[in-house]
Amino acid sequence: MYLLKIYFKNTKKNSTGKLYFKTYRNKIAKWTQLPPSLDGLELLQLIALACGGIHFSNRIPDLKSLLKNSYDYAQLEFMLTPHLPIDDVTKNIPPLFGSGIQINKTGLVTKIKPKDYRFLPPEIPKRNLAHGTGNTPYFFVGYGPELKPVHPNINLDFSDPFFRVTRFHALFGSEFPITNPITFLTRLNTRAIRFSRFPAIQTLHRLCHLFNKYLSINTSRWTDKKNDFDQEWSLLYLWQQRAILPILDAVRHMMDAFPYASEPLKMPGVMLLNRPDRF
Repeated sequence: MYLLKIYFKNTKKNSTGKLYFKTYRNKIAKWTQLPPSLDGLELLQLIALACGGIHFSNRIPDLKSLLKNSYDYAQLEFMLTPHLPIDDVTKNIPPLFGSGIQINKTGLVTKIKPKDYRFLPPEIPKRNLAHGTGNTPYFFVGYGPELKPVHPNINLDFSDPFFRVTRFHALFGSEFPITNPITFLTRLNTRAIRFSRFPAIQTLHRLCHLFNKYLSINTSRWTDKKNDFDQEWSLLYLWQQRAILPILDAVRHMMDAFPYASEPLKMPGVMLLNRPDRF
């Protein structure tokens, strides 16, 4: 999906206002830096809640702290367009539509009733984003400036029905963990080298190439069948570890979100980053 316009009301840092994403020659920029006049973290959190789905967003605690006036609700409305169709599901999605959420005084996230939209043009169709089967058109991940990997012994299987909250919960605090890089790389290596899974092979080789090219990481042993990623991780500089933490987490979620894609890293999505300079 591409975010085009965002309207917000009664938010603690940004109050009430709007943000338009600029285009260049009728194309949306690959990256957009938020204006310094806005509180970027809060706006990213609001976008994540709106795009993350009501059931998943309500897994984030203390959302009432996002309200400027505690006696009123916060409202977020946005306009978006999906990427070009990638499967049969996207063919029934309007090329341009609006959606939104409300956050009440207790911090509960709810959908906006059609009559309660205040900012979006009335002629724009409104719909709630799908977050069950067929949610790939709305894939996104989000990260705050301080990231903490989950303990390596915690299983990486997505057994929790609310696992999708882990795609963006790191925007809300460093206490929310992301994927453990050693565990993930070990599993990716096993799927690629031992079991010859084509998506895993493509992903592992792509990571090896790009990490070597742009981050000067020696990945020559990453495709060895019995490679020790504990040792490989310990050989990295701290800045290299910090740089690849959000990348590996995003890769893990992309492989989950697009299980039938031969090259998951080429699939479309949105990435929200607070203070990316710290990576």
